[in-house]
Amino acid sequence: MFADALPCVQWVRERFHVVIASNTDTAPFEKDLHRNGLVVDRWFTSESLRAYKPHREFYDRMLKHLGRQPQEVVFVGDSIEADVIGPKACGMSAIWLNRKQSCGPDVKDLIEITGLAQIPDALASVQQDAERDAPADADKPRR
Repeated sequence: MFADALPCVQWVRERFHVVIASNTDTAPFEKDLHRNGLVVDRWFTSESLRAYKPHREFYDRMLKHLGRQPQEVVFVGDSIEADVIGPKACGMSAIWLNRKQSCGPDVKDLIEITGLAQIPDALASVQQDAERDAPADADKPRR
């Protein structure tokens, strides 16, 4: 686990729910969480969801279990396909953790970070994008 992971998760958990969704089997994933002292609100594995990222079923099942709409979720990860393109195709916001500073494909509205210390600014950017894209009458009462 990278040194910036635990402080980042702790910071985010003070403000939001933290969910990990991973393409792995459940038993080794649980061991990794315990060994690293990582505490999250929920977690899902490809084994538990019976689907793999970047297949849509993975994200749809995760959202259903969370009781969330796609626009309420920000997906963060290091795989451009599984953690950015897949979630964005389902309507979620996504942040690409590009530690290696690789050249990725052209992705609309890509938010890219090179380390987890940049998460506060990246989440602020997601919030600004959501406010910019919200319908003009979104704050008006509905009848």
